Amino acid sequence: MKHGIRTFALLVVAALFLALAGCGQNSNCSGITFGNGSGGSATGGVNNSGGSVCGPGSNNNGGGAGVAILYYLGIGPVVDAATVTSTTFANIVGYTPAAFPSGTGFGENFWIVNKKFLYVPITTAGTPGTGGISAYAITRSNGALTAMTQSPFLTATPHTDIVVGDPAGKFLFAADTADGEIAVFQIDPNTGALTAVAGSPFPAGGGAPNHMVVDGTGTYLYYASGGQTYALSINQTSGALTPLFLSPFNVPMAQLAADPTGHFLFGVTAAPVGTDDNVYVIPIGQGTGNLGNAVSFPTTSTPDNLALDPSGKFLFTFALDLTGHALPIEGFTFDATTGNLTTMSGSPFSSLPGAAAGQFDQGGSILIGATASSFIVYNVSTTTGTPTSTIPALGAAHDERFTVTD
Repeated sequence: MKHGIRTFALLVVAALFLALAGCGQNSNCSGITFGNGSGGSATGGVNNSGGSVCGPGSNNNGGGAGVAILYYLGIGPVVDAATVTSTTFANIVGYTPAAFPSGTGFGENFWIVNKKFLYVPITTAGTPGTGGISAYAITRSNGALTAMTQSPFLTATPHTDIVVGDPAGKFLFAADTADGEIAVFQIDPNTGALTAVAGSPFPAGGGAPNHMVVDGTGTYLYYASGGQTYALSINQTSGALTPLFLSPFNVPMAQLAADPTGHFLFGVTAAPVGTDDNVYVIPIGQGTGNLGNAVSFPTTSTPDNLALDPSGKFLFTFALDLTGHALPIEGFTFDATTGNLTTMSGSPFSSLPGAAAGQFDQGGSILIGATASSFIVYNVSTTTGTPTSTIPALGAAHDERFTVTD
């Protein structure tokens, strides 16, 4: 993990211990193990909105599904769920958390496809472990998760550290960062069931795929590793992966995002605090997938994470200070014609709660931020990108994994 993410992870662990101490029910507040990934799709927390933090269901103040649903890895370990309405943010009443066997290891992220299916990368319990993907169908009306019949789907790799899908929802890619392989599955559009494609898993191309993204056209898969960025082409029929001839590229990013046009990547280096106060725009060669030179745009703080809205017009960065506390978020507007980022008026948004990382819903109007002990709702103007935060944060003991769907 990079410096900022490592520090944040320690805060998460500390928050969990505090939660357990306040709970007094250790048998219900244990069991989380961590995957072997070297980075994280970090999350976090601020203040508890009420109720005990010691278990799914104990803080369920919300009703059914509202404007958006948040899924996160809570203690237990379980996938818990909260709903965002126009005025509230709370765990869902009556929701049954999806539980995992003791000893299960978890990857770096969650992934939702077509607002219907949730995928969780895991390493199954056992010695040695086996990589897999726990898969669930989402009931939008109440947020309920129903495990698919064959779940978990095995990846034929020792671990599963990160999963990402293509924009069309045809394929799911699952990486083992230590083994240097990427398993590829076809997604059944009706059931969400996964079928391994012929030849899977594929060599990742020489690096450890710590953070993967698929470009906006679904043609190329990119990942950052060892101070370089690797690129693979995606066969549009089979999903098979082939490393690009010029890969890896001298683009030393730690976190990446892809614009919906397929023309650009965005990146941050997650360097030690104060050593790289920039966010980068990286052009993608059309028809080749080759990466051009990264162009830097200044930030106020050294960013560890970034989030791009689905339209590709607004980009936010997230940073930590030297003590690991979340700093104010920073916002930028993006011109896809020129490739330029422009700092938003009022950025950094010091009047809003800070966050260590964030994710947008598919509509782009809600950005969920996270710290070490709660989640924050930012309402983002789809016209100007300006964020506001008027809904009380959700205090929740959680791990580093979450995702959101509208």
